[in-house]
Amino acid sequence: MILFAYAVMSPVLAIIMGVSFLLFSLCYRHQIIYVYSVKMDSGGQLFIKFVSLTVGCIIISEFVMFGVLALKQGVVAAPLLIPLIVGTFLFKSYINQQHYHITMYLPSVIAAQEDRRKEGKIDWATFAKDAYTQPSRKERFKEPDNINLLKEDPGVPEQIGEV
Repeated sequence: MILFAYAVMSPVLAIIMGVSFLLFSLCYRHQIIYVYSVKMDSGGQLFIKFVSLTVGCIIISEFVMFGVLALKQGVVAAPLLIPLIVGTFLFKSYINQQHYHITMYLPSVIAAQEDRRKEGKIDWATFAKDAYTQPSRKERFKEPDNINLLKEDPGVPEQIGEV
């Protein structure tokens, strides 16, 4: 949170905090992989909290930047931050509506078990039958318009002519 709040005023701090977060991530990754027991699975809830915290920190940093610009008499720059703040709030509401509700009811362990159980049983030809498909992907294989010229030309290698 400190990085997001003060990086707009001091870019050097962003470099220092980035290096420290890199070192912390290496340390914690080692601990998670080799030290902690696998039995303590949160079911993917840690990711939700991390993304929510990150977006919250971005909103706080935008308000800090707005305040700094307003105090520095940034008559043009401060109001231009308002669409950015509104856009960030809209992004947060989109993430809450579209992505979090699935992870609240389906932990990662159950999702992995379900994927293993259904492996090889899904008929991919009918899986997304009613979904939108790009026009160029509707036909499985489409030959070019001049394929007959390629087959008739004796200068074309045999591998291309056999297509």
